Amino acid sequence: MIACLNQFDDVIQILANYSKLNFEVLNDVQLTEKDKSVIMFQDVTVLWIAAAIDDFNMVKLFVERGARINHTTKTNSTAFRCACFNGNI
Repeated sequence: MIACLNQFDDVIQILANYSKLNFEVLNDVQLTEKDKSVIMFQDVTVLWIAAAIDDFNMVKLFVERGARINHTTKTNSTAFRCACFNGNI
């Protein structure tokens, strides 16, 4: 999750190549919006975070490695919905 939030693509690539990643681990994270407001999101996966921060390469890697695009957060959001909300679909 930390590597995803900080967009450490090289670390994520190494982890993806040398270990079996569990994409369904749930996390609570705070993200800063473009207007500088901070919002807490609960029960999100790394795929949801990658979609939220507009990192297409990470999203692609996670989906190719088996991440579920329709996993729901506490507020019934999905990574797919998040990508749509951000104008990426």
